[in-house]
Amino acid sequence: ARVLQDQVAPLHRMPYDEQVHFKALCLKGSLKNLTKRLLTEVTKECGGVKLPWLKEVGKGPAVELDTFHPSPVQEGYRNKNEFTIGYDHEKKPCVGFRFGRYSDGDVSIGCADGCKNIPEVALLAART
Repeated sequence: ARVLQDQVAPLHRMPYDEQVHFKALCLKGSLKNLTKRLLTEVTKECGGVKLPWLKEVGKGPAVELDTFHPSPVQEGYRNKNEFTIGYDHEKKPCVGFRFGRYSDGDVSIGCADGCKNIPEVALLAART
């Protein structure tokens, strides 16, 4: 059986400290990629000349990632919730989240009640 939480919060099966570590690594990787792209674009704009300061920056991310602060709240923290109105897998009306992508042909909606990152007030709104 598909679990909606896998779509809504893909890292939910990881312990929280591992999620924080994983997200920090992803952000560092994004900063490195951004730096490489900056180096390529600026070099191209400067007629192929590599600026000395940019060569140095090209050895790592252009900026260091500041301390990654874990959230003190691990449940009900999402402050923006966009529910979809549609039908569940039994073709009953449902307000919740999509299980998949429309482009993959999956248009079924799952009830958000099991999603721990959604605040109770939002879940109540989806139920009414």
